[in-house]
Amino acid sequence: MFKRRNRNTKPLARRLGIEALESRATPVANVLASLSNGVLTLNSATLGGNEAVRLRMVGPASDHRIILDDPSFSTFFNGGSNWTTPTGQPVTAIHINLKGGNDQVDINGVQLAGGIVVNVGDGQNAVSVFNGTHVGSLKIIGGVGDDAVGLFNNVTVDHDTSIALGNGANAAYLHFNVNVGGKLAINAGYGDDKVELGQLEVVGTTSINLGAGNNALTNDSSDAGLTKFDSAFKATFGAEQDTFALAPNTKFGAGLTAQLGAGVNTATLYAFNVAGSVNIKGGADEDDVHLADLKIDGSVTVGLGAGDNLLALDDVSESLFVDPSNQIVSNVGSVIHGNLKVTSTGIGERIEIGDEQPVHIFGTTAITTGAGGALINIDDTTFDGAVAINTGAGFDQIDIDLKSTLHGFTHFHSLLTIHAGTGIDALFLGDNQTADSTVYFDVKPLLDGGADTDAFHGLDYDFKGANTPLDPMSW
Repeated sequence: MFKRRNRNTKPLARRLGIEALESRATPVANVLASLSNGVLTLNSATLGGNEAVRLRMVGPASDHRIILDDPSFSTFFNGGSNWTTPTGQPVTAIHINLKGGNDQVDINGVQLAGGIVVNVGDGQNAVSVFNGTHVGSLKIIGGVGDDAVGLFNNVTVDHDTSIALGNGANAAYLHFNVNVGGKLAINAGYGDDKVELGQLEVVGTTSINLGAGNNALTNDSSDAGLTKFDSAFKATFGAEQDTFALAPNTKFGAGLTAQLGAGVNTATLYAFNVAGSVNIKGGADEDDVHLADLKIDGSVTVGLGAGDNLLALDDVSESLFVDPSNQIVSNVGSVIHGNLKVTSTGIGERIEIGDEQPVHIFGTTAITTGAGGALINIDDTTFDGAVAINTGAGFDQIDIDLKSTLHGFTHFHSLLTIHAGTGIDALFLGDNQTADSTVYFDVKPLLDGGADTDAFHGLDYDFKGANTPLDPMSW
């Protein structure tokens, strides 16, 4: 359990600068409340009204009584300024149904064995669940409009949590000690959606599906607590420009999958552990994938779509061609215990591995690029398994330990195979700037430059096994 607490306990609308409902001397909305067999049901009496509903516990916690009110005095409850569930009739579940309008629901410290369902309908709505709320399950449904949902400040859901946001510029914030004992599902429709995560633990699977629009799934920069996904994690983005960025203090217990939509996308995974495999798939157009300081127990698969794509794995040269806001600094390097597979179907791809910090890949490595001028740079990397590099037609360049940033070396313990397609291709081995060799082969590599005149530059390489020189004519 997390013990870190945030003293800011204000509802989401007020914390995020969303315009709160204005205070009125005479309430203009009415909510009908009823309690039957432990289920507290709230229904809007006004179609399209702007309701503001606050739910809190009242009396001893064991009584499970709920008081309803509105701090802005804009909403009636059964005709009065507040309403409290009867004594001796404990509330076990809550169903809230509002009929459009700009609604605000604050669930403040409510503790129930059962679940809460909130349906706010169309409009610009805000739903806050906070201050020690502990419930069996949670389901929040928004309609068309700009919705904001926040779970924060010591919230526990014993089973599943579902947040379904309709079309609009939506936001979901789960941070400052949120624990989900079951599955977490966040779905949003068309519009510019934002999901921020921080100090969150999900025991079941996590599924985040953002529709078409300029979407962002990131860590909350204001919450440095641990974010932990015990089971499989999957994020799916729609068309247009997407940002997927998860920073340190994030742990994945059973793998990570990210599907980027069509558009100019950026995925940044930095300084965390994955007790499983990582699968990142780009869409049509330009994809930028930045990986650094990762410990992956399984394999890493990166599929880049058509476009001017980049994969940077612990490589400093990304600073030459990447927006500063998307750059990350590698401090210790990455370890992949499984396989690495990189596929790109674009034109002018850049595959950058190593250089800023060393990389170690225990399994096999396969890099395949599309037709066009691809640049593949491999530096200060140890490959235990076989390595296969295949480039498509075009003027391709493959640099192996050509840089001298770390003055380290690249070591191929198994067979390296390079097949270059039609075009004038270039292969560089070593930087020739240190006393020792910078590229080592345990097995003589197989080099095929393809058709056309190709350039081979064996600047600095050596064999740990049979000392057989490379044949540049094979390239």
